Amino acid sequence: MKKLAWIHSHFYNWMGGTKFILEVVKRLKKDMEVEIFIQNGNPEYIAKFEKEWIVVNNLHSLSTNSSIFWAFLPFFCWRDAKKLQILLEKGGFDSVMTSMFPMNYIATKLHGFRIFQYCYEPFSFFWDDRMIRHFSFFYRLFLMVLKFFYGGLDRKGATRNDKIFTLSEITQRQILEVYGKDSVYTYEGVDTTFFKSTKKKEIFDKYGDNRIIMHCTDFTPIKRTDLAFRVLPLLVKKYPNIKLLITHTLSNLWEKAKYEKLAKSLWVANHYEFLGFVDYELLPAYYTLADVVIQPSVNQPQSLPVKEALACETPVVRWWEESVEFTSEDHCGFVVNSENLEELYSAIDSILSMSGEEYKKMGKNGRNLVEKKFSWDAIAHLIHKNIQDV
Repeated sequence: MKKLAWIHSHFYNWMGGTKFILEVVKRLKKDMEVEIFIQNGNPEYIAKFEKEWIVVNNLHSLSTNSSIFWAFLPFFCWRDAKKLQILLEKGGFDSVMTSMFPMNYIATKLHGFRIFQYCYEPFSFFWDDRMIRHFSFFYRLFLMVLKFFYGGLDRKGATRNDKIFTLSEITQRQILEVYGKDSVYTYEGVDTTFFKSTKKKEIFDKYGDNRIIMHCTDFTPIKRTDLAFRVLPLLVKKYPNIKLLITHTLSNLWEKAKYEKLAKSLWVANHYEFLGFVDYELLPAYYTLADVVIQPSVNQPQSLPVKEALACETPVVRWWEESVEFTSEDHCGFVVNSENLEELYSAIDSILSMSGEEYKKMGKNGRNLVEKKFSWDAIAHLIHKNIQDV
Protein backbone atom coordinates (compact mmCIF):
# COMPACT_ATOMS: atom_id res chain seq x y z
CA MET A 1 0.00 0.00 0.00
CA LYS A 2 1.27 3.44 -0.86
CA LYS A 3 -1.16 5.99 0.57
CA LEU A 4 -4.37 6.07 2.62
CA ALA A 5 -6.89 8.91 2.41
CA TRP A 6 -9.11 9.33 5.50
CA ILE A 7 -12.26 11.18 4.45
CA HIS A 8 -14.38 12.87 7.10
CA SER A 9 -17.32 15.28 7.05
CA HIS A 10 -16.07 18.31 8.98
CA PHE A 11 -13.83 19.53 11.78
CA TYR A 12 -16.18 22.09 13.30
CA ASN A 13 -16.53 20.38 16.69
CA TRP A 14 -13.70 19.17 18.90
CA MET A 15 -15.41 15.95 19.97
CA GLY A 16 -14.50 12.32 20.56
CA GLY A 17 -14.72 11.31 16.90
CA THR A 18 -12.38 14.10 15.82
CA LYS A 19 -9.89 13.29 18.58
CA PHE A 20 -10.05 9.62 17.59
CA ILE A 21 -8.98 10.42 14.02
CA LEU A 22 -6.11 12.60 15.27
CA GLU A 23 -4.74 9.95 17.61
CA VAL A 24 -5.05 7.08 15.13
CA VAL A 25 -3.72 8.91 12.08
CA LYS A 26 -0.65 10.30 13.81
CA ARG A 27 0.28 6.71 14.70
CA LEU A 28 -0.69 5.17 11.35
CA LYS A 29 1.73 7.64 9.76
CA LYS A 30 4.61 5.68 11.28
CA ASP A 31 3.80 2.74 8.98
CA MET A 32 2.16 4.34 5.93
CA GLU A 33 1.40 7.62 4.20
CA VAL A 34 -1.91 9.10 5.39
CA GLU A 35 -3.70 12.34 4.57
CA ILE A 36 -7.10 13.60 5.69
CA PHE A 37 -9.80 15.05 3.43
CA ILE A 38 -12.69 17.03 4.96
CA GLN A 39 -15.63 18.92 3.51
CA ASN A 40 -14.86 21.87 5.76
CA GLY A 41 -13.64 22.77 9.22
CA ASN A 42 -12.61 25.22 11.90
CA PRO A 43 -9.04 26.47 11.26
CA GLU A 44 -8.29 26.11 14.98
CA TYR A 45 -9.06 22.39 14.91
CA ILE A 46 -7.37 21.82 11.56
CA ALA A 47 -4.27 23.39 13.12
CA LYS A 48 -4.24 20.70 15.81
CA PHE A 49 -3.73 18.10 13.08
CA GLU A 50 -1.15 20.16 11.26
CA LYS A 51 0.76 20.53 14.54
CA GLU A 52 1.19 16.73 14.40
CA TRP A 53 2.43 16.99 10.78
CA ILE A 54 -0.83 15.56 9.43
CA VAL A 55 -1.93 16.94 6.06
CA VAL A 56 -5.58 18.07 6.07
CA ASN A 57 -7.10 18.74 2.64
CA ASN A 58 -10.13 21.04 2.90
CA LEU A 59 -12.68 20.70 0.07
CA HIS A 60 -14.39 23.93 1.24
CA SER A 61 -17.81 22.33 0.67
CA LEU A 62 -21.03 22.38 2.64
CA SER A 63 -21.26 19.63 5.24
CA THR A 64 -23.61 18.00 7.74
CA ASN A 65 -23.80 21.14 9.89
CA SER A 66 -25.75 22.85 7.06
CA SER A 67 -29.49 22.42 6.47
CA ILE A 68 -28.91 23.19 2.79
CA PHE A 69 -26.55 20.22 2.61
CA TRP A 70 -29.24 17.89 3.98
CA ALA A 71 -31.85 19.27 1.60
CA PHE A 72 -29.70 18.52 -1.44
CA LEU A 73 -27.47 15.77 -0.04
CA PRO A 74 -27.25 13.58 -3.19
CA PHE A 75 -26.03 16.54 -5.25
CA PHE A 76 -23.39 17.65 -2.75
CA CYS A 77 -22.18 14.05 -2.28
CA TRP A 78 -21.90 13.61 -6.05
CA ARG A 79 -19.97 16.88 -6.35
CA ASP A 80 -17.56 16.04 -3.51
CA ALA A 81 -17.00 12.54 -4.90
CA LYS A 82 -15.95 14.09 -8.22
CA LYS A 83 -13.50 16.38 -6.40
CA LEU A 84 -12.11 13.51 -4.36
CA GLN A 85 -11.69 11.18 -7.34
CA ILE A 86 -9.47 13.75 -9.05
CA LEU A 87 -7.47 14.60 -5.91
CA LEU A 88 -6.91 10.98 -4.89
CA GLU A 89 -5.82 9.88 -8.34
CA LYS A 90 -3.49 12.85 -8.62
CA GLY A 91 -2.09 12.19 -5.12
CA GLY A 92 -1.37 8.53 -5.78
CA PHE A 93 -3.72 7.16 -3.13
CA ASP A 94 -4.77 3.54 -3.38
CA SER A 95 -6.96 3.18 -0.25
CA VAL A 96 -9.69 5.19 1.44
CA MET A 97 -10.90 5.15 5.05
CA THR A 98 -14.28 6.80 5.42
CA SER A 99 -15.93 8.01 8.61
CA MET A 100 -19.67 8.10 9.25
CA PHE A 101 -22.56 8.90 6.88
CA PRO A 102 -22.56 10.59 4.44
CA MET A 103 -18.85 10.00 3.85
CA ASN A 104 -19.40 6.26 3.50
CA TYR A 105 -21.94 6.99 0.74
CA ILE A 106 -19.55 9.37 -1.02
CA ALA A 107 -16.97 6.56 -0.99
CA THR A 108 -19.33 4.34 -3.03
CA LYS A 109 -18.92 6.80 -5.91
CA LEU A 110 -15.11 6.49 -5.92
CA HIS A 111 -13.43 4.08 -8.32
CA GLY A 112 -10.11 2.29 -8.24
CA PHE A 113 -9.51 2.33 -4.48
CA ARG A 114 -9.82 -0.12 -1.62
CA ILE A 115 -12.55 1.23 0.65
CA PHE A 116 -12.70 0.91 4.46
CA GLN A 117 -15.00 2.51 6.99
CA TYR A 118 -14.48 3.40 10.62
CA CYS A 119 -18.05 3.29 11.93
CA TYR A 120 -18.31 4.53 15.51
CA GLU A 121 -21.87 3.19 15.60
CA PRO A 122 -24.76 2.85 13.12
CA PHE A 123 -25.72 6.42 12.20
CA SER A 124 -27.63 7.24 15.39
CA PHE A 125 -29.96 9.89 13.92
CA PHE A 126 -31.41 7.16 11.67
CA TRP A 127 -31.08 3.95 13.67
CA ASP A 128 -30.92 4.65 17.42
CA ASP A 129 -34.54 4.63 18.58
CA ARG A 130 -33.54 4.96 22.24
CA MET A 131 -31.86 8.27 21.47
CA ILE A 132 -34.40 9.56 18.94
CA ARG A 133 -37.36 9.13 21.30
CA HIS A 134 -35.97 11.86 23.55
CA PHE A 135 -36.12 14.50 20.81
CA SER A 136 -39.12 16.78 20.32
CA PHE A 137 -41.98 15.61 18.10
CA PHE A 138 -41.03 17.93 15.24
CA TYR A 139 -37.37 16.94 15.35
CA ARG A 140 -38.34 13.24 15.35
CA LEU A 141 -40.54 13.94 12.33
CA PHE A 142 -37.62 15.67 10.61
CA LEU A 143 -35.36 12.66 11.29
CA MET A 144 -38.04 10.29 9.95
CA VAL A 145 -38.06 12.24 6.68
CA LEU A 146 -34.25 12.16 6.45
CA LYS A 147 -34.19 8.44 7.15
CA PHE A 148 -36.88 7.80 4.53
CA PHE A 149 -34.83 9.52 1.84
CA TYR A 150 -31.28 8.78 2.99
CA GLY A 151 -31.38 5.69 5.22
CA GLY A 152 -30.83 3.46 2.20
CA LEU A 153 -27.80 5.53 1.18
CA ASP A 154 -26.26 4.96 4.62
CA ARG A 155 -26.85 1.19 4.30
CA LYS A 156 -25.30 1.27 0.83
CA GLY A 157 -22.23 3.07 2.15
CA ALA A 158 -21.85 0.70 5.09
CA THR A 159 -22.05 -2.47 2.98
CA ARG A 160 -20.10 -1.53 -0.15
CA ASN A 161 -16.62 -1.55 1.34
CA ASP A 162 -13.81 -4.00 1.95
CA LYS A 163 -13.96 -3.87 5.74
CA ILE A 164 -15.63 -1.98 8.60
CA PHE A 165 -13.88 -1.07 11.85
CA THR A 166 -15.73 -0.07 15.01
CA LEU A 167 -15.24 0.79 18.68
CA SER A 168 -16.43 -2.22 20.68
CA GLU A 169 -18.28 -5.51 20.82
CA ILE A 170 -21.47 -3.53 21.44
CA THR A 171 -21.18 -1.43 18.29
CA GLN A 172 -20.05 -4.54 16.40
CA ARG A 173 -23.39 -6.18 17.27
CA GLN A 174 -25.31 -3.03 16.37
CA ILE A 175 -23.60 -2.81 12.96
CA LEU A 176 -24.48 -6.45 12.26
CA GLU A 177 -28.13 -5.84 13.24
CA VAL A 178 -28.55 -2.61 11.24
CA TYR A 179 -26.31 -3.18 8.22
CA GLY A 180 -26.07 -6.98 8.17
CA LYS A 181 -22.28 -6.83 7.97
CA ASP A 182 -19.55 -8.03 10.31
CA SER A 183 -16.90 -5.61 11.54
CA VAL A 184 -13.59 -5.50 13.39
CA TYR A 185 -13.65 -3.80 16.80
CA THR A 186 -10.52 -1.94 17.87
CA TYR A 187 -11.62 -0.13 21.03
CA GLU A 188 -10.85 3.52 21.62
CA GLY A 189 -7.55 4.61 23.07
CA VAL A 190 -6.30 6.96 25.77
CA ASP A 191 -2.98 8.77 25.91
CA THR A 192 -1.89 7.56 29.36
CA THR A 193 1.20 9.76 29.35
CA PHE A 194 -1.15 12.76 29.38
CA PHE A 195 -4.23 11.41 31.18
CA LYS A 196 -2.95 10.55 34.64
CA SER A 197 -3.59 11.67 38.21
CA THR A 198 -2.94 15.42 38.08
CA LYS A 199 -3.50 17.93 40.88
CA LYS A 200 -3.79 21.62 40.03
CA LYS A 201 -3.81 23.80 43.13
CA GLU A 202 -6.14 26.55 41.86
CA ILE A 203 -8.78 24.00 40.79
CA PHE A 204 -8.58 22.01 44.01
CA ASP A 205 -8.67 25.18 46.12
CA LYS A 206 -11.83 26.35 44.35
CA TYR A 207 -13.75 23.13 45.04
CA GLY A 208 -11.86 21.89 48.10
CA ASP A 209 -14.95 21.84 50.36
CA ASN A 210 -17.11 19.90 47.88
CA ARG A 211 -17.67 16.26 47.00
CA ILE A 212 -17.44 16.32 43.21
CA ILE A 213 -19.38 14.38 40.58
CA MET A 214 -18.30 15.03 36.99
CA HIS A 215 -20.30 14.46 33.82
CA CYS A 216 -19.44 15.17 30.17
CA THR A 217 -22.13 15.98 27.62
CA ASP A 218 -22.81 17.29 24.14
CA PHE A 219 -26.48 17.97 25.05
CA THR A 220 -27.79 15.20 22.79
CA PRO A 221 -30.38 12.85 24.36
CA ILE A 222 -27.99 9.90 24.11
CA LYS A 223 -25.87 11.39 26.93
CA ARG A 224 -28.83 11.33 29.38
CA THR A 225 -27.57 14.42 31.18
CA ASP A 226 -31.02 14.67 32.76
CA LEU A 227 -30.19 11.61 34.90
CA ALA A 228 -27.11 13.34 36.30
CA PHE A 229 -29.46 16.07 37.56
CA ARG A 230 -32.26 13.77 38.70
CA VAL A 231 -29.98 11.76 41.00
CA LEU A 232 -28.79 14.92 42.78
CA PRO A 233 -31.72 15.28 45.23
CA LEU A 234 -30.98 11.79 46.56
CA LEU A 235 -27.30 12.57 46.99
CA VAL A 236 -27.80 15.99 48.57
CA LYS A 237 -29.62 14.41 51.52
CA LYS A 238 -26.46 12.52 52.50
CA TYR A 239 -23.83 14.84 51.02
CA PRO A 240 -24.97 18.48 51.45
CA ASN A 241 -21.69 19.72 49.94
CA ILE A 242 -21.99 17.69 46.74
CA LYS A 243 -21.50 19.44 43.40
CA LEU A 244 -22.08 18.24 39.85
CA LEU A 245 -19.55 19.64 37.37
CA ILE A 246 -20.58 19.38 33.72
CA THR A 247 -18.25 19.81 30.78
CA HIS A 248 -19.68 20.10 27.29
CA THR A 249 -18.13 19.79 23.85
CA LEU A 250 -20.91 21.71 22.08
CA SER A 251 -22.81 24.86 23.00
CA ASN A 252 -26.60 24.58 23.19
CA LEU A 253 -28.21 27.45 25.06
CA TRP A 254 -31.72 26.01 24.77
CA GLU A 255 -30.74 22.64 26.28
CA LYS A 256 -28.63 24.33 28.93
CA ALA A 257 -31.60 26.49 29.95
CA LYS A 258 -33.75 23.35 30.10
CA TYR A 259 -31.37 21.73 32.58
CA GLU A 260 -31.13 24.91 34.63
CA LYS A 261 -34.93 24.88 34.89
CA LEU A 262 -34.85 21.18 35.83
CA ALA A 263 -32.30 21.88 38.59
CA LYS A 264 -34.55 24.56 40.07
CA SER A 265 -37.56 22.25 40.01
CA LEU A 266 -35.49 19.60 41.85
CA TRP A 267 -34.23 22.15 44.41
CA VAL A 268 -30.59 21.52 43.51
CA ALA A 269 -29.80 24.83 41.81
CA ASN A 270 -26.79 25.36 44.11
CA HIS A 271 -25.35 21.92 43.50
CA TYR A 272 -24.19 22.02 39.89
CA GLU A 273 -21.99 24.07 37.58
CA PHE A 274 -21.60 24.09 33.81
CA LEU A 275 -17.87 24.28 33.15
CA GLY A 276 -18.39 24.57 29.40
CA PHE A 277 -15.64 23.60 26.99
CA VAL A 278 -12.72 22.79 29.28
CA ASP A 279 -9.26 23.42 27.88
CA TYR A 280 -7.75 20.08 26.90
CA GLU A 281 -4.67 20.69 29.06
CA LEU A 282 -6.89 21.01 32.16
CA LEU A 283 -8.95 17.84 31.64
CA PRO A 284 -6.68 15.52 33.70
CA ALA A 285 -6.86 17.95 36.63
CA TYR A 286 -10.67 18.01 36.53
CA TYR A 287 -10.89 14.22 36.25
CA THR A 288 -8.55 13.95 39.25
CA LEU A 289 -10.58 16.52 41.19
CA ALA A 290 -13.76 14.46 40.73
CA ASP A 291 -14.63 11.83 43.32
CA VAL A 292 -16.57 9.98 40.63
CA VAL A 293 -17.34 10.46 36.93
CA ILE A 294 -20.83 9.43 35.82
CA GLN A 295 -21.77 8.71 32.20
CA PRO A 296 -25.34 7.36 32.07
CA SER A 297 -25.24 7.56 28.24
CA VAL A 298 -27.43 5.01 26.47
CA ASN A 299 -25.61 2.95 23.83
CA GLN A 300 -22.31 4.54 24.90
CA PRO A 301 -21.28 2.54 27.95
CA GLN A 302 -17.56 3.00 27.31
CA SER A 303 -17.29 6.56 26.06
CA LEU A 304 -13.97 8.38 25.89
CA PRO A 305 -14.54 10.40 29.13
CA VAL A 306 -14.98 7.08 30.98
CA LYS A 307 -11.57 5.86 29.85
CA GLU A 308 -9.89 9.22 30.42
CA ALA A 309 -11.27 9.32 33.97
CA LEU A 310 -10.07 5.78 34.66
CA ALA A 311 -6.59 6.73 33.39
CA CYS A 312 -6.64 9.56 35.96
CA GLU A 313 -7.47 6.99 38.69
CA THR A 314 -11.02 8.26 39.19
CA PRO A 315 -13.79 5.64 39.59
CA VAL A 316 -16.70 5.76 37.15
CA VAL A 317 -20.38 4.86 37.02
CA ARG A 318 -21.73 4.07 33.58
CA TRP A 319 -24.58 2.48 31.64
CA TRP A 320 -25.19 -1.20 32.28
CA GLU A 321 -25.29 -2.63 28.75
CA GLU A 322 -23.25 -5.81 28.47
CA SER A 323 -19.65 -5.28 27.41
CA VAL A 324 -16.37 -7.00 28.13
CA GLU A 325 -14.55 -3.67 27.85
CA PHE A 326 -15.27 -2.80 31.46
CA THR A 327 -17.48 -4.55 34.00
CA SER A 328 -18.08 -4.23 37.73
CA GLU A 329 -15.74 -7.21 38.13
CA ASP A 330 -12.85 -4.97 37.05
CA HIS A 331 -13.36 -3.11 40.36
CA CYS A 332 -12.78 0.34 38.89
CA GLY A 333 -16.36 1.57 39.15
CA PHE A 334 -19.94 0.37 38.69
CA VAL A 335 -22.09 -0.68 35.76
CA VAL A 336 -25.74 0.18 36.41
CA ASN A 337 -29.11 0.69 34.79
CA SER A 338 -28.82 4.43 35.23
CA GLU A 339 -32.50 4.99 34.37
CA ASN A 340 -33.15 3.44 37.79
CA LEU A 341 -32.27 6.42 40.00
CA GLU A 342 -32.01 4.31 43.15
CA GLU A 343 -29.47 2.07 41.42
CA LEU A 344 -27.54 5.07 40.09
CA TYR A 345 -27.58 6.68 43.55
CA SER A 346 -26.43 3.48 45.23
CA ALA A 347 -23.42 3.16 42.91
CA ILE A 348 -22.35 6.78 43.41
CA ASP A 349 -22.89 6.53 47.18
CA SER A 350 -20.80 3.34 47.32
CA ILE A 351 -17.86 5.22 45.84
CA LEU A 352 -18.30 8.38 47.92
CA SER A 353 -18.50 6.39 51.15
CA MET A 354 -15.38 4.26 50.53
CA SER A 355 -12.41 4.40 52.84
CA GLY A 356 -9.33 6.15 51.49
CA GLU A 357 -7.54 2.86 50.91
CA GLU A 358 -10.52 1.29 49.08
CA TYR A 359 -10.90 4.35 46.89
CA LYS A 360 -7.20 4.44 46.03
CA LYS A 361 -7.25 0.75 45.08
CA MET A 362 -10.28 1.24 42.80
CA GLY A 363 -8.50 4.15 41.13
CA LYS A 364 -5.37 2.05 40.52
CA ASN A 365 -7.52 -0.74 39.06
CA GLY A 366 -8.96 1.72 36.53
CA ARG A 367 -5.53 2.99 35.53
CA ASN A 368 -4.24 -0.57 35.08
CA LEU A 369 -7.23 -1.51 32.93
CA VAL A 370 -6.69 1.43 30.57
CA GLU A 371 -2.96 0.77 30.25
CA LYS A 372 -3.65 -2.88 29.45
CA LYS A 373 -6.55 -2.59 26.97
CA PHE A 374 -6.79 0.92 25.54
CA SER A 375 -3.42 1.86 24.06
CA TRP A 376 -3.58 4.10 20.94
CA ASP A 377 -0.49 2.36 19.56
CA ALA A 378 -2.16 -1.05 19.79
CA ILE A 379 -5.33 0.27 18.14
CA ALA A 380 -3.43 1.87 15.24
CA HIS A 381 -1.43 -1.33 14.78
CA LEU A 382 -4.63 -3.41 14.61
CA ILE A 383 -6.16 -1.09 11.99
CA HIS A 384 -2.96 -1.11 9.93
CA LYS A 385 -2.71 -4.91 10.06
CA ASN A 386 -6.32 -5.38 8.93
CA ILE A 387 -5.89 -2.91 6.08
CA GLN A 388 -2.77 -4.71 4.92
CA ASP A 389 -4.53 -8.08 5.06
CA VAL A 390 -7.19 -7.05 2.51
